[in-house]
Amino acid sequence: MIHRAVLMSMLVGGLALGPCPIAWAGKLGDMRSETQGSSSGGGGSGGSSGSASDSSDSSESGSSGVWSGALGEAMIEAYQETIWRLYTRYPYADGERGFVRIIDPEDESPSGQRLSGTFTLDGAAYSPALGRAGADFELVHRRFGLAFDLSPHLELRPLDALSLGSANALIAVLLLPRCQVYGGVGASFMIDGRVGVGEERVDTAGVNGTARITVLPARPVVLRGRVDFGRLGAAPAVMMRATTGVMIRRFEVFGGYEGRRVGDVVLHGPTVGTRVWF
Repeated sequence: MIHRAVLMSMLVGGLALGPCPIAWAGKLGDMRSETQGSSSGGGGSGGSSGSASDSSDSSESGSSGVWSGALGEAMIEAYQETIWRLYTRYPYADGERGFVRIIDPEDESPSGQRLSGTFTLDGAAYSPALGRAGADFELVHRRFGLAFDLSPHLELRPLDALSLGSANALIAVLLLPRCQVYGGVGASFMIDGRVGVGEERVDTAGVNGTARITVLPARPVVLRGRVDFGRLGAAPAVMMRATTGVMIRRFEVFGGYEGRRVGDVVLHGPTVGTRVWF
């Protein structure tokens, strides 16, 4: 417990964002190597890969057109439905049974707001010597929104630091008073926090997909889940988190569990934090 308290106090103090003068190979070092493809195997025949890519060009372009058309139709349909959905000030506010209000199409001046958002500060402990702090921001106008998160990671033995984050465009696929589901795509990134003699910073980025759900079963409970998937540099990346929170006016205090995998490196542990809804 003492090691964990020291670790989290260092994270809150911002040491994970600053340079780390000495770095050896630990969990974060392994993760850094995975993003550079250090553990991946070699390729195959150049001639066969060239012919395979030639034969797949037409099919890839065709499937891309189908997907883009379907996405465009879904966005138009989702936008048309937004005129019948508004948000409350925060979950369970003013006696509401959730966070979304389904309005009467004939109501010329419905109560509610078109804009909603959350700001979250949290942390997680993966081991007595490894953990993270984090900040997460979401802003949604009707069904479309943006999300950004940044999580500085600090490892004490061996001493190492890096930050992981993502930026995503969101679309609400389900908006009900007690349940909201969002999907999105964007970019993930890693910012190296080490600076040592003879060592080069390893900053990298990749593509990211995200799925998020909020369930409001009964006042004042908030259940939230999130799954991110994509690539970080040369490595496949997955992050999963589930939390249970309690609303105190517009503030939520929550705890839960999360796991992250980058290549062959796996981190998991409990998470706690606070969130403000607006």
